[in-house]
Amino acid sequence: MFFAVDNNTAMVFSWVMKLKDYLTRTNTPLPVFAERIGVSKESARRYSNGERIPERDVMINIYHTTSGRVAPNDFYGIPLKRYMAQPSEASQ
Repeated sequence: MFFAVDNNTAMVFSWVMKLKDYLTRTNTPLPVFAERIGVSKESARRYSNGERIPERDVMINIYHTTSGRVAPNDFYGIPLKRYMAQPSEASQ
């Protein structure tokens, strides 16, 4: 995810995806991905199926390995607003 500022409005451009989607779209085998992020195949399977939330260090590895396409928020499912509030609006 990244932010861009235009006319004092910060827009969130979401190009992040769930881990399972990332693995499918990039044709990355689970054992290969597990090795890249330093976990067992079973742990990677649980992360991709949403059965387990990775520890902080593993989330960082996932984020970097996927070039930011799978972000920590993707494991929590917190909806992000399309537009973020302006600083003056946030304090009201």
